This record gives sequence, C-alpha cells and structure tokens, in this order.
Amino acid sequence: MSEDRLLEFFELRTHRGRVPDATASTCHRHPSCGDEIELSLTIEAGTLQSIRFEARGCVVSQAAAAMLCEHLEGKPLAEVNAFTPRDMLALVGLPLSPRRLGCALLPYEALRLLEPFVAPSPAPPTSP
Repeated sequence: MSEDRLLEFFELRTHRGRVPDATASTCHRHPSCGDEIELSLTIEAGTLQSIRFEARGCVVSQAAAAMLCEHLEGKPLAEVNAFTPRDMLALVGLPLSPRRLGCALLPYEALRLLEPFVAPSPAPPTSP
C-alpha cells in the first residue's frame, strides 16, 4: 500500500462517527503519543453488522481505524475474533517505525477491549 492510499483512508468519512444504538463501544488511548480511538459497533445474528470510529490523533492511527472498520464490517464474529495484530499491520501495508507500529495497532487494541461482546455465543446444548 502506498502513502497515498493511507491518506485516502485518513480522509474517508464512511466509517466515522458513532453507531446509533450500539451493542458495545470503547475508547482506547495510546499511552505515549495520546492518540485516541473510540469504536462502537452493533452485532446481529453472529455478525458484526456495523462498526464506526471517532479518533483524535495522527494520520496512521485514523487511517488504520478506517481500514479496520471497512475490513471487518459485515464479517461473522468468528472471523472478527480471528483477526490478529499481523492482519492489522497487513491492512496498513506500509513499513512503519516502532513508534508508528503502536499507532497502526491502536484500533486493533480498541477492538480487543470489546472481546466480551464480539465473542461468538456458545452453541446451545443439544438435547439427548
């Protein structure tokens, strides 16, 4: 991915804002630089139906949040839960300094704070 693509996601407004009547939301702050990402989402029928973000911070953290939302919206919860830091960095697709790695992973870390809400429901017990 080019730096131009990173700027495109930074400017993208599609997933900015809050989800009305969200199933869950969280806010996560990068301890060293102060960037902040708020995620809100709705879950319906085992699917991440909608996900939005609000952000204050650098281009990398905001673009990464837009990429995360675009990539995961509409996915089954099993796929959302299988999403890894490596997957997040692959979405960003640029070589990053150690400091910028933290910026790129900030939306992923916020998503992990929502694990109790996005964990797939256990299967109902089967009848004998």
